[in-house]
Amino acid sequence: GIVINEQDEVLMILRNGKWDFAKGKVEEGEALTDAALREVQEETGISAQIVNDSPYSTFHCYDTYGENMIKETFWFLMSANSEQPLTPQKEENIEKVEWVPVHKVGELLQDSYGTLNEVWQHYAQIL
Repeated sequence: GIVINEQDEVLMILRNGKWDFAKGKVEEGEALTDAALREVQEETGISAQIVNDSPYSTFHCYDTYGENMIKETFWFLMSANSEQPLTPQKEENIEKVEWVPVHKVGELLQDSYGTLNEVWQHYAQIL
């Protein structure tokens, strides 16, 4: 999720040395919106609300046990109160959770995954 607070800051995670947005997998029988909200809460400790029901989607390839996989990710724009405590999900290798000023997000994503820049460019136009 692309989570924005009342100070126009974006919720970001640092995982395996790269800045990212909270995301994860949909459980069997789970709605996309429910999965998005659950994953944000699990990875950051934040309870968010979805702002729009039309997610932006991206595709990326990754290697699992020598087999190339293609994953589609659905990105929802969300809002949350910044007074909530930030809690990184350590078992998912999340080192930090931070509220980042909108003007610094692109800078942090320069050394991250290409699809994240695409997602950010899409939502930066809306914000």
